[in-house]
Amino acid sequence: LFMRAKKNDHIECAMIAAKSRVAPLKPLSIPRLELCAAHILSELVRTFLEAVKLRNSRVTLWTDSQIVLAWLKKDPGLLKTFVNNRVQNIHRTAPQAEWNVPSADNPADILSRGAFPKELMSASLWWKGPPWLSRSQDNWPNTASKINDALKFEIEREEKKKKNEGKIRTKYKQIEIYSL
Repeated sequence: LFMRAKKNDHIECAMIAAKSRVAPLKPLSIPRLELCAAHILSELVRTFLEAVKLRNSRVTLWTDSQIVLAWLKKDPGLLKTFVNNRVQNIHRTAPQAEWNVPSADNPADILSRGAFPKELMSASLWWKGPPWLSRSQDNWPNTASKINDALKFEIEREEKKKKNEGKIRTKYKQIEIYSL
């Protein structure tokens, strides 16, 4: 969690909180793990904003998962239960948040890929965030088209799944087939 402070034309940026979890024993897909990370982030932001009593602050959250971004833009009622529950909770805990996807400058990757404390101490990306975060928002990466492409991809994938669902009759019994 980074906070930006602007004084005159100077923008200062620093990490104020971080949270990470070990992946659960039950295997989850990478997109679902990314969704869990987005859920943790939204909870962390809500807790922070309540603690420091910043109610009308502009909040921008990042995830480098385009599938998660597509899920967040989609009607939660159309999503499977696991995804639906987390998306609804994210919408409740961070309703005013603007979601974006960073370029390759993802500070969370430092921790999720494993880093020794000595490496963290000198990692500017970890402590200050991506270099563009200290610039005017006009200079931030524009990812609207990527988000729309991800949403289109997710919708097409769900439609293909529905087409593959069906029933097969055998001489023994009816078997239902569902694609995963």
